[in-house]
Amino acid sequence: MSVLRSDDVIVTTLDSIPGYKIVKVYGLVYAIADYRREVRSAIPVVTQPVDSELIDDLLTDAMDDLVEKAREVGANAVLGLRIELRELTVSAGAVMDIVIVYGTAALVEPESRRNSSLY
Repeated sequence: MSVLRSDDVIVTTLDSIPGYKIVKVYGLVYAIADYRREVRSAIPVVTQPVDSELIDDLLTDAMDDLVEKAREVGANAVLGLRIELRELTVSAGAVMDIVIVYGTAALVEPESRRNSSLY
């Protein structure tokens, strides 16, 4: 099971959380993080390695924004999390790395105290 838990918002790739019931659905929440970088090489962009540290930072920023947007609408969970990574050529010698995260903001509560642990 893929579940992340911030202080007060559960984020999961699942469409429901075992042991929890969905009380209210608020709808789509999303966040985008991007970074423009210069390419100083004759190697085509598609064959250049992806900087995993940069992508990790972008993903962290996008996830933080996603959780904040869920909180703003009153949700305590984001269900069905999806993550997309895009690389766009924005000009000669420059590309933009983009991380998009989205899911369904919802209010969930434990079905019973006995089953409320995710771990």
